[in-house]
Amino acid sequence: MGSYGNEKQKKVGVPMNKESILMHKISAALSEHGCFVLRTNSGVFYDSNGNRVRVGFPGLSDLVGFRPDGKFFALEIKTATGRPSEEQLKFIDFCHRKGIPAGIARSVEEALQILEVG
Repeated sequence: MGSYGNEKQKKVGVPMNKESILMHKISAALSEHGCFVLRTNSGVFYDSNGNRVRVGFPGLSDLVGFRPDGKFFALEIKTATGRPSEEQLKFIDFCHRKGIPAGIARSVEEALQILEVG
């Protein structure tokens, strides 16, 4: 992962968890294989005034984007012991029913395999 994670940790002061580190590695690998990758955020946050803000929707995958051939994809990133929520599984199933490459990736190799790149 190089210095990216270290710089972020120093800048923000919060260590990245294992899933975040894996997500950055997968995102970098997909980019190297010509994919356009976006990190999504979904959930409830609070702005600087304490106002509740909802973004995304339950189940939205961690990484979405486009393969080099232009096909949309969605990847849920989990560590070896991470468990997807019911909403995440439903979103992946929805993608599959629409012919969209999607799945749960627990490694760079698995992400490349799901998307059939590399």
